[in-house]
Amino acid sequence: TGHHFYEDKPALLRERVQERMRARAIPSAAAYARLLASGEAGELEWRALEDAVTIGETYFFRYPEHFEALRTDLLPQLLRLRAETRGLRIWSIGCSTGAEPYSIAIVLRETLGAAVEDWRVAITGGDISEAALARARKAEYGPWALRTLPPATIDLYFDRLGERRFRLKAPFRGMVRFERQNILDLLSPAPPLQWTGYDLIFCRNVLIYFTPAQSRRLVDALRSRLADG
Repeated sequence: TGHHFYEDKPALLRERVQERMRARAIPSAAAYARLLASGEAGELEWRALEDAVTIGETYFFRYPEHFEALRTDLLPQLLRLRAETRGLRIWSIGCSTGAEPYSIAIVLRETLGAAVEDWRVAITGGDISEAALARARKAEYGPWALRTLPPATIDLYFDRLGERRFRLKAPFRGMVRFERQNILDLLSPAPPLQWTGYDLIFCRNVLIYFTPAQSRRLVDALRSRLADG
């Protein structure tokens, strides 16, 4: 995975690994290492361990200054730039349970209004955690993920499933698709062909996991994946 985040946090990493060992009823680190190296079963356990060591903190409209910039500056520019083709490709990297790409969808739909039906908008949320992506596709959230939103705004965007459970309304859900991604694949000899031509890339709290050298290379790679303009 290229994770460098735990380089100076061995106790925290040990705790996360021990969580997985307890979940699999494995008594020793040596036995757990054998499981990780055991073909298909090991691959599945690697996925579960990646979920355990990835911090999935997210909520709607986190970093409001970003969404204010999106609403007042970036989107107006992009809509003018793409007025002829009427297409937008947006990438949310490390999207966790989906709050960031869904927040982008809300801003886009509000900005375009009825004209949204005339545009081809593709928002992709990517994350290394299968568990987080499964929750993102369900688009169901509790109060913690909605804690910055006033009640009237929650009613505008979400259907209530119960006293403390909410599901994002279908028009916003339909604008976003999710896929499992390891962003370090950008630095591989053959990065995924579909990772290109984006009008906008959100990549907040992702580069903290990697070494400074990897982060610089990733920023260069992401810049090269932006569409002209």
